[in-house]
Amino acid sequence: MQLNPEGPEAEPKPLPAKERQNRNSARRRVVFLIVLVAAASVVAWRVWETSGRVVTDDAYVHCTIYTISPRVAGTVIDVLVEDNQEVEPGELLVRLDPEPPSLQVRMARAALEAARTQYQGAEVGLRAAQAEDALVEAKLAQAKTDLDRAARLFERKAIAEDRYDQAVTQHRVLSAQKGVSAAQIEVAKAKLESSRAALENAEAQLAHAELMLSYTEIRSPGRGYVSRKEVEKGKVVQPGVPLMTVVDLKDLWVEANFKETQLEHVRPGLKADVRVDTFSKRAFPAHVDSIEAGTGAAFSLFPPENATGNWVKVVQRIPVKVVLDDPGDDQAEAVLRVGMSTEVTIHLEGRPLLPWPLSRWLR
Repeated sequence: MQLNPEGPEAEPKPLPAKERQNRNSARRRVVFLIVLVAAASVVAWRVWETSGRVVTDDAYVHCTIYTISPRVAGTVIDVLVEDNQEVEPGELLVRLDPEPPSLQVRMARAALEAARTQYQGAEVGLRAAQAEDALVEAKLAQAKTDLDRAARLFERKAIAEDRYDQAVTQHRVLSAQKGVSAAQIEVAKAKLESSRAALENAEAQLAHAELMLSYTEIRSPGRGYVSRKEVEKGKVVQPGVPLMTVVDLKDLWVEANFKETQLEHVRPGLKADVRVDTFSKRAFPAHVDSIEAGTGAAFSLFPPENATGNWVKVVQRIPVKVVLDDPGDDQAEAVLRVGMSTEVTIHLEGRPLLPWPLSRWLR
């Protein structure tokens, strides 16, 4: 029995080549339109998302860093901290050999006692000169009275001439002694002033020696973590040479370098978000604290010289200080470290970066 080729079990006839080509072209156009709409949607969403904010990843974490260095030369006899140890303000970090400054303190105290004794002697000398002057002044007054009386008696021929001459001579002698006693008072005052200056100098020398002695104990100026410790027991240190640093992670901020074209609507006080590469899923709340007075190039070691004739315009970057808000816990201190790369987003409070009609349509 032969099967009917036109029956239900017969194979379908292949489509003509032209019809297949038309169908494939239609499918490709549909796929292309779908891809185009999807791409346009992504671009529109991205533009809409960024129309009310500015973002930069040229940003780094900063904080207060205390450089610990000695103020006096000496030998280290004790180091009381280790790297990455947390310290409090005023905590003792390093102790230098106190013996040489202690000797200076004892010498200064001895010099102070000598100066104080000299000053007291100058005071006694001044009082003695003043007493001598008072005695001479009293004698001079009596000699003046005797001279006046002798002059009246000599005019009446009641006394001899030699008696009158004696009264005149006595008055002259005491007048000269009065001048000498006045000069002695001035000398005594000068000695007293000199002794006072020497006493003040000795007191200053003692205070300086005690200050140098206090500098043998190097303490932390603030709270933070010890870093870059480069001092060990027995090392001879010099003033100004760094021994370690104390990093205050409680005082954190971010220096974000925005393009100058991004700062049209940026003002201090605007809210911001900070994300670090280490913990990209967490955004730290922050706010714009200030905008630097110049670009980074303006404050560089070698500022650009734009008057050379081969000038090319380059968009400059301006540092913006972004201060982290209090997160209410110690996670920021535990996570953030100085120099970390961050991404900073500043919210412009609804002010669009695009022209107003386009931004309104996208929204």
